[in-house]
Amino acid sequence: MKVSKAHILVLVGLVFIIMKISDYYFNLPQKVELSKLKHILEPGNYKGSGFYEPTSNYPDGLKTKLFMVIKKTNNGLNCKC
Repeated sequence: MKVSKAHILVLVGLVFIIMKISDYYFNLPQKVELSKLKHILEPGNYKGSGFYEPTSNYPDGLKTKLFMVIKKTNNGLNCKC
């Protein structure tokens, strides 16, 4: 059987579609039960930092300072970022 350019284009197209579909399903948010989430999130002050790799717009990269406050309220937890 001879492989033509059309066969190759169809194959490349199918691979591209499969990659897009799998990328979509792997990046969906995960459902977490509220009871489990409350065990993870503890009231308090959280600090951190981040570094983003260099891009054409930011050749030296980006450094960030992160801060979050989680407070316990009558309705559950409140987050201020």
